Order: sequence, then structure tokens, then C-alpha cells
Amino acid sequence: MTQGPVVVKFGGELVETQARLDAVGEALSALAAEGPLVVVHGGGREIDAELARRGVPKQAVDGLRITDAATLEAVVAVLGGTINTRLVAHLVGLGLQAVGLTGVDAALARSRRAAAHVTAAGAEVDLGLVGEPEPGADLGVVSHLLAGGYVPVIASLGMSDEAGVLNVNADTLAAHVAAGIGASELLLVGGRRRCHNPGPDAARGRRVDAGRHGVGRHGRQAARCHHGARARRLTSHDRRWAIGRRDARATRHAA
Repeated sequence: MTQGPVVVKFGGELVETQARLDAVGEALSALAAEGPLVVVHGGGREIDAELARRGVPKQAVDGLRITDAATLEAVVAVLGGTINTRLVAHLVGLGLQAVGLTGVDAALARSRRAAAHVTAAGAEVDLGLVGEPEPGADLGVVSHLLAGGYVPVIASLGMSDEAGVLNVNADTLAAHVAAGIGASELLLVGGRRRCHNPGPDAARGRRVDAGRHGVGRHGRQAARCHHGARARRLTSHDRRWAIGRRDARATRHAA
């Protein structure tokens, strides 16, 4: 049994097809059977597809999405609508008491605007409507749901003090949630990092020392957030996320 809740983050690519959704559902069901579970998800390629459908050009620098107002509308629609509802419906169908949220709900991901990104060439690029969760944000709604036996499923959006919605990197939001609820473990499952580096020890399953493992401005934020929780990174191609419930325990405990 775990000593505290487990937080699982995965990229949107893991729920794009029914086969992948089934695999994720099996793994999450097994984890939920062991103890309290929180799920955080991103959007990725479905956001790109929605932008294309709307005729909004994708903007990025060094793999980081630049979010203007038109892009944010698509991000909110995909994350808070399409993907979150699809995943919650699937988990409820499997017997879990899943509840869909975004970081805007109860301001659980109250955020500040992210600082400008500094490119390898030294140029500063404004990422637009992108946020970084404030460490002191109130996650009481998540703890309340966990105490009631529910599985919070959180889309990676945040809210500024001016009540504006912000696009938040899913890794960073998961780390923020893990720290705020005293999680025993943080699992980062998905494709390549898009905004924040969770620190070099995350992939090896070690505890992260926020004072030692900051990697750039964004990396320091993520390292601070999951300080104290056992963190590890798995790729979306890890075969243990494509097989049945019986092997889900191996996903978490494998070296």
C-alpha cells in the first residue's frame, strides 16, 4: 500500500485511440485499487489538430507552445472538454468514481504568467498565455475529493489572479498537485517534455532535491513542486502501459 496519494500525469497521445484509452484505463484502475489516485493529463496532438481545424497557426519555440488568445481557445476546448470528458467517461465506465476538473476549478492551479523563454541563441521569447502554478495555491478541493473516494482527473489549465485562464504544462501541474496534497509518488507518463524539465532524477525514480536539480528557470519550478514525492518518468511507448491490469503494479515499482 502507498503512504499517500499517487499522482499520474500522461500526455494526450495516450488517449487518442480506443486501444490506448483501454490500456490507460486498465493501468489507472489497478493503481486506484491500491490507494488514492489523482490523474493529470495534457493534450498534445489533439490540440494541434484542433488548431488546424480552426485555421490557427501553431506557434512554438524550442518545442514550447506559444499560446495567444486564439490558441488558448482551442487548448481550453480540447483539454477541458474533449479529452477530459472522454477520459472521465471511460474511467466511470470501469467503475471508478472519476471527477473531471481543470486547474481553474476552485483555483487549484492559481498561476502566474510564465517568464520569457530564453533560446539557445540568447533571445527572449514571450510564451504568451502560459502559466506556472503558484506554490501556495489551495488544493483543498482535490484533498476533499480523495477523502470521499473519488478520482480527480485534472486537465492542465490554470487561472491567474486576474481570473484569466492560462495554458499550463501538464508535467508542472502534476508536480504542483503532488506537492500540494503530499503525494507519495509522482508518475510522469508520456512523450517528450514540452515545457518544464522535472529534473534529472525523475526518470530514475529518486527523490528530487529542489536545491540541486533545477534545470533552467522552468526546471527549477518543476523541481520545487515535486520535492518530497518519489518521481519517475516513463515513456508513452513503455510496454507496461499497453498491457493489462495485472502488470500495472510493475509500472510503478520497476527500476
